[in-house]
Amino acid sequence: MTSKMKKLLIILAIIAAVSFIIAFSLFYSTGGLKPISSAINDISQYEEIDASGVESIHVSTVDTPVKISTYDGSKIKADFTGKIKTNISGRLPELKIRRINEELKIEIIYPTVVSFGFFDISDLNLEVRIPEEITGSININTTSAKVNAEDMKTKDFSVESVSGAIDLKNIESEYIEIKNTSGKCMLSNALGKIYVNTVSGGVSIINNKLINDIEVSTISGAVEARIPADSSFNFNLSSVSGKIENNFKPDKTYTDRQSIKGTVRSGDYEINISTTSGAIMLSNN
Repeated sequence: MTSKMKKLLIILAIIAAVSFIIAFSLFYSTGGLKPISSAINDISQYEEIDASGVESIHVSTVDTPVKISTYDGSKIKADFTGKIKTNISGRLPELKIRRINEELKIEIIYPTVVSFGFFDISDLNLEVRIPEEITGSININTTSAKVNAEDMKTKDFSVESVSGAIDLKNIESEYIEIKNTSGKCMLSNALGKIYVNTVSGGVSIINNKLINDIEVSTISGAVEARIPADSSFNFNLSSVSGKIENNFKPDKTYTDRQSIKGTVRSGDYEINISTTSGAIMLSNN
């Protein structure tokens, strides 16, 4: 190794060491290791708006679980509660409701941090209640947060999540769509045309009626679908490296190492389930 190369390596090592010391000092002094000036702030924000003429509702959060349901009333209500721990004063998340013509947006606006500091927003919740007569479109978009929705009738219902469990109960819609990067998807009596796409996370669909098609696609995660014994459908179940089980007795069937296809009764609807790495179970309830 030449002397110039040795000098260069020494200089780079010194720069790296100094940078580490500076970063460590800033991290320590601003609360990264020892939050000297941190404080816990209570969040309690509530807004409501008249629901007349609203055709679509969009809900958006980051690290804030969402619960949405219906009630007997005439206003759309949003309740944002919880606690936040931070060492940056005067900057807290805010609940915002905006209406543009027939579209309503409900979102949590988080402070933009340009200085060193931290936010712990892991203890926040957003609850949205909408009138029963609203039957338009519902769209929920979250990052690192659970979504819970129940007892709703809508035209379209969609959830898109980056890391977070999704739990739907008693949802009736023409089209139900779920896209999830990481987290379990649970649908109980979700009636309509169902489309679920996940990267990493199991899927459970338990319905007391089959009234439309079901399509599920996962890369890593088991899929369970339970429907009534008297259902009529075509099915296509495929997995690259996962066990496939079907408790129905099809009238026609085709089987190979990675897929099972067939028809139950007259084949009124389509059930297509595919996984790369995950078991598939299709059974009657």
